[in-house]
Amino acid sequence: MNPDNEPKTMSEGSESREELLEATEDLRRRLAEAEARERRLLERIAELEAEGASAKGDPIHGQGSELEIVRLERLEALGDMARGVAHNFNNILVGVLGYAQLIETQSQDPQTVENASEIAASALRAKELVRRLNLSVGRAADTPAQLVDDLNGIVLDAVEATRPKWVNEARSRGVSVAVRTHLGEVPPVTGHVVGLHQILVHLITNAVDAMPEGGAITISTHVSGDRVALEVSDTGVGMDAQRRQRIFEPFYTTKHDVGSGLGLSMVYRTVLAWDGRIEVDSAPGQGSTFKIQLPTWVGEASVEVE
Repeated sequence: MNPDNEPKTMSEGSESREELLEATEDLRRRLAEAEARERRLLERIAELEAEGASAKGDPIHGQGSELEIVRLERLEALGDMARGVAHNFNNILVGVLGYAQLIETQSQDPQTVENASEIAASALRAKELVRRLNLSVGRAADTPAQLVDDLNGIVLDAVEATRPKWVNEARSRGVSVAVRTHLGEVPPVTGHVVGLHQILVHLITNAVDAMPEGGAITISTHVSGDRVALEVSDTGVGMDAQRRQRIFEPFYTTKHDVGSGLGLSMVYRTVLAWDGRIEVDSAPGQGSTFKIQLPTWVGEASVEVE
């Protein structure tokens, strides 16, 4: 800091630039380390897939126990990598943000201040991404299961909450999107009210994005054996087998212009944390159906729901 509010000398300005360059170089080095870890992970994934290649069934549909184990181990490996990357990135971003803000307050050069401000804004956006990444790869204990006694009510609330997306936004694009519900009589389930609402909002939003020419979304609930099924279908562009198999991975996204690819990863881990199951049926040009199965509640009926 300059206590006398005097203009910075050329030497002082050079020192600030040197500090920023050093921070940038450190970021590049750590990014290289993260890329090396990713390469090692991909090699491990290839080994796992080779080991499970002889098993039958599509792992995304839960058929073939060996392939399902491979898929779960793959996701856990991705989660471990993501947790390590998130921790390192957060430390890096704190340093980058601190230097950028220091330059903003100390420099008397308008262009330097503007550049530092852009760096700080980018660092803040990156920190938000790291926060979402941490949520995406959180452990099961981060999303405790509770009694949910009105699943159909949560569905209706989510439909209403997303109305601006599937009505107003679609209309602004000159297309029409309809949302239909087929809600059966279902018992209380194991889950979390807020978590289920967020899952439904995300699936509805994704469905709208998958229908650039408009279409229909159908949400249904029904009893399926000893579980309750919750399904969200759309008439959109659909996915091929390769995309289906990767759709729940952190950072994987089918969107070319928006999104970070963390949403469905969070959905997957949250459902599994409740001892639930999730799968997707989809084919190019034939839309997609996300199928969630939740266990019925077997605890005390007096459990409070937040």
